[in-house]
This record gives sequence, structure tokens and C-alpha cells, in this order.
Amino acid sequence: MRYMLFSMQRSRFQLAALGLAAFSVMLLGAHHTTAPSPKPLATATPIPAFTATPEPAKAAVPPSVVVYQFETTGEMPKNISSSIAQLFDQQLTVGGLHVIMPPNGIVRSNYLTNAHASKADYYISGYLTPLGDGAAMVVQVVTADTGIMIFSKTAQIFSTNDAAAQADAAREMMLAHSGQLAQYDQAPPTATPQPDSTQGASTSLGGLFGIFKHGSKSSNSGIAPAVANQDKPDRIAIIARVGGGGIDTGTLTSATQSLSGAMSRYFRTQVDRSNSSDIPPNADAICGSNRNATIAGGTLGQQHSHGKAQSTFTLRIYTCFGAVIYEGDPVTGGSAQEAIDQAVSTYATQNPSNS
Repeated sequence: MRYMLFSMQRSRFQLAALGLAAFSVMLLGAHHTTAPSPKPLATATPIPAFTATPEPAKAAVPPSVVVYQFETTGEMPKNISSSIAQLFDQQLTVGGLHVIMPPNGIVRSNYLTNAHASKADYYISGYLTPLGDGAAMVVQVVTADTGIMIFSKTAQIFSTNDAAAQADAAREMMLAHSGQLAQYDQAPPTATPQPDSTQGASTSLGGLFGIFKHGSKSSNSGIAPAVANQDKPDRIAIIARVGGGGIDTGTLTSATQSLSGAMSRYFRTQVDRSNSSDIPPNADAICGSNRNATIAGGTLGQQHSHGKAQSTFTLRIYTCFGAVIYEGDPVTGGSAQEAIDQAVSTYATQNPSNS
């Protein structure tokens, strides 16, 4: 009996020990539970590198030039000086240069000072001397900041094309000297056509400007004398392109140059850059902000009979609203220049104030 009680007590102790061991294992298991994996650190989104937007390339500023009147010798009237200077102005402007007008009456000794004060890059001066049936022309290009002559050329000229060719040569030299030749067409501007074997030789200087004593013709004997610059009316005449059906472009361009030269003898002028002969619908744009100007244009016709050309020109003057305020009678001459000279002379005589 005593042995049975002892056995039962020992069994209880064994069960209790087993329970305690199991409880200890449970505690140890609780302390060794696998820790959760840590969350990955947030990665900062990279900021895109700042890229500056390149500025557009600035267009090169074209060279600026002052063209002074050419000095004359011999029997040539002084009005050729302003005519040649204006021809250079037109040719250089068409060729991409900025032309600055000089003051009236300036003398050679003040050319450099005036060009520098006008912020010009260059100035052009020259000489004209009668030579045979034409003239010897000396063209000089001088830098306005240093007074150094960079170009000097002597040529014999017989026509407006010859004179324009000298302006083209001076233009190319100024562009090359300024480092801008590659940015412009190196071919001469087309404002004044070059003569060729099929086209009659370009208008002679004698016919265009009425300058050479031996070049004047009786048909021009009735041309009104030129007006001094200081006596010209303030109202500007804007020269539009001459029109004419069936006439080649070169002849019309030459006629437009002739109209500009003829009008400049009596009025202050400027040239329309739109190059349009359709004036009424474009009059507002032609005048721009100069609402007090007139627009000079016209129509050229030509006929050929027995190997001789005969030209007829009708001059028209418009307001900036496109209305015709003057239409002259058709004038006929042996050349376009003769007809234009006579038509403009008639207008200047009848309307000296350009109104």
C-alpha cells in the first residue's frame, strides 16, 4: 500500500516536470520568433538635370554706309553727282546694306567726321571725269572708325549698268571686310540688269542723266532744269516699279531706275522695296507711316519698226489711298529714258509741289 502511494507521487512529479519542460520550450520558442524583414528604404526620385534652352542665333546686322556725291571735273553738270550717288544708294540697299543719307552740302574734308557721327561702318566717295563717250569713275570705300581706305577702283563707264557694277564691287568689298560676305548672295543684286548680247545695251549715261554735252539729244531739249535740293518740296515721291505688258523684266527694271532718276531731279524721293507695279491695292503698304507722300508709277510700251525701238510712257501719281491724282498723256521717245524724262518734266512743270 505504501509502495503504491509512493509510485503515484512519483508519477505526479514526473508529469509536473514534463509540463514545466513543455512550458519552458514554449517560452523559448516565443523569444526566438523570426523578426519581420525590414521595409526597404525609399529611394529618392532623381531630379532631372537643368538644360538651358539655347537662345536663337542673332541675325547679323548688315554693314551701314554713307554714299557722298561724286566730285566732277570737266564739262559734266553737277547734277550727275546726286544721280550717281542715288544709283549707288539703290544698288547697295537692294544688296542688303543699310544706307545712311548724308546731309546736303557736306564737303570732302568732313566726310569721315560725318560718317563716324552717323554710326556708319563705311563711307563711299569718288570722282567722275568725262572720257570719250562715257566717263572715268573712281570709287573709294573708307572705314568710318579708322579712316582707312579699303577699296579704290577706277573704271570707264558708259551706262547705268556700268555704274551699278561699281556699286556691286564696293558692296562685296564691304561685306568681305565686315566678315559677312558668306551670309549674303555673292552674286550682284538684280536691281539693275547686266547687259547681254540679246538685250540692247543698257541706257546710256547721257540719256539717263542728261549729263554729257555730246550725249544730249534734241528730243530732250524741252526737259525742265533740275531743282536744287533745298528748293525741292517736302512731300516725298515714292518710286514704284514701272509696269508694261509683254516687256522683259530687265527693261522694266531699267525703266524704274530711270523714273527714279527723273523724279529725283525735281522732288525728294525714295524707292518702294515691295517691287510691285500694282499700286492701288498696295498703296497703303507702300506709303507705310509716311501718309503725306505720293507714289509715282507708270506704264511702258515699246514697238520696233525697221530695226528701231520706240517707247511710250504714261506717268501716274497716286495718293497713299491708291487714288490717281495725276495721269499724264502718253509720251513717245526713241528710248524709254527719253519718254520718261519728258513725262516727268511735264509733271514737275505742272505740279512743282508734287501735289
